[in-house]
Amino acid sequence: MERKGAPFRIALLSRFCNRAGFFCNAIKSLSGLSLPVKILEKIFRPLGRESFVLIVLGLFLAYPDCLLAEKLKATIIYQARIIQHQEIIRSLQDPTRVAEEFELDFLPLSGKAETGHRERLQRAAMLVAIGSHALRLALQEGNGQPGLYALVAEPEALDLATDSGRWRGLPFSVPFATQLEVLRKLLPEAERVALVCSREQLREIERFRRVAEKLGFEADCGVVSQQNSLAVIERLYQRCDLFFMIPVPGLINRVTLDKMLELQARTRRPLIGLSPGFVRQGALLSINYTLSVMADFLCQGLTAYGLRGELIDVAEDFAGGEENLFTIFLNRDRATYFSVLPPAALEKNIVFVDGGGTL
Repeated sequence: MERKGAPFRIALLSRFCNRAGFFCNAIKSLSGLSLPVKILEKIFRPLGRESFVLIVLGLFLAYPDCLLAEKLKATIIYQARIIQHQEIIRSLQDPTRVAEEFELDFLPLSGKAETGHRERLQRAAMLVAIGSHALRLALQEGNGQPGLYALVAEPEALDLATDSGRWRGLPFSVPFATQLEVLRKLLPEAERVALVCSREQLREIERFRRVAEKLGFEADCGVVSQQNSLAVIERLYQRCDLFFMIPVPGLINRVTLDKMLELQARTRRPLIGLSPGFVRQGALLSINYTLSVMADFLCQGLTAYGLRGELIDVAEDFAGGEENLFTIFLNRDRATYFSVLPPAALEKNIVFVDGGGTL
């Protein structure tokens, strides 16, 4: 490895001093010194933060080989069998996309309930969680270090990550507020939005209702089970202006999708799908983060933290605005049928999709 000299080491170490938590984690990962950081803190912290930093800085400069031999460790947690996770992992494995300050430790999980990685996770300076289970595991078995996430669908896990203040990421679904703002622009005449949920999702639905009201929509929500789902969907579809799909465990299958598509044709009220796959089947549109955007965010987030010790803001630092994050997958035939005329401001976000036949 090329030695870049004392100025490089000083610049690198100064980044570690910006935040005490990051500084300590970085030293644990980098130093290789025999004295644990906790002992150094106990001895020298009473002298003041600046004195403590200078003392540890001196130790680093006295042992440059230790500094140059080690890197920050970032552990990436993902489900090995999920194709979308595999695609993101391939991007992270590209050595040109992540700052050289990081040593990437890939932790594939074989099951949704897998645990027992506490020691491995706590050795990392940073964690990356792909998927809901990975994020739950990182929060439960990590040591409070900062992290990045993607493809997380569980509201509870997202709330915990947000409340910690030490995580940034892109969830599985584009936030309700962003989707409804887009729908207001594409379907300005729509007033009543219908959707169904399970009993476990009532908290999430209350969020949807509050956001919808702020944007001038009336939210009509129904609680479903596997026994009554078709009847509830039909009742809601008869009285809405558009039907908004959310991920309901056990509900999204061929039978319910066919029912929604049949009601879209019969009532002439558009169906908002979960993903491009639903649009290819005949839904009017879906609003999504693409896997490439998620991979780009994780790569840039790791690089920013490795270089500056800072977590990037998803919308502003990474994308330059929320409007640059999402893609609108619009069914070409349904757009014509429902007279959808995208405003100029959204044209760059739209990808036309064919499929589903004609109405």
